[in-house]
Amino acid sequence: MKKSTVFPLIMFFLLLPITCYAGKYPAYLNGNANYPLIYGYMDIGTYLDKSSAIRISNNTEKISFAENCISYDIDTHDILGTYTVYFYQLHNRSDFNGAYVSHDRHTYTKFFLDDTHAYNMSTRNSFLMGWKLLFYNEWPTNPLPIKNPK
Repeated sequence: MKKSTVFPLIMFFLLLPITCYAGKYPAYLNGNANYPLIYGYMDIGTYLDKSSAIRISNNTEKISFAENCISYDIDTHDILGTYTVYFYQLHNRSDFNGAYVSHDRHTYTKFFLDDTHAYNMSTRNSFLMGWKLLFYNEWPTNPLPIKNPK
């Protein structure tokens, strides 16, 4: 075979697994834009229910909000469950990259927004998507309270 024929074939087979994996998780649950994909891992997609996101507080101490998430098995097409996630972030410049998450609103665990390891991606992406949805902007560059839109 000619080199001009072999190279595209090699590239096709090398990129095939990446393409198939990326397309494995639908961007929206059942095509509904109200349920965007937060993160997919090991055949389980986690989706945000945008209509459930609420602000809890926004004061000089912290910003807090909550949202519902849906776990979906992409192989069986079953909803495995829904759960509420609570977040808050302190207005503290020395700890601005840290935020806190809870599934019961009593026990909070710190996580870092710059940590892109697989174990943190669902929490991180959920926080960032909720933030953008509720405060109408990307993650801010300063720790000042966000004013409510009018």
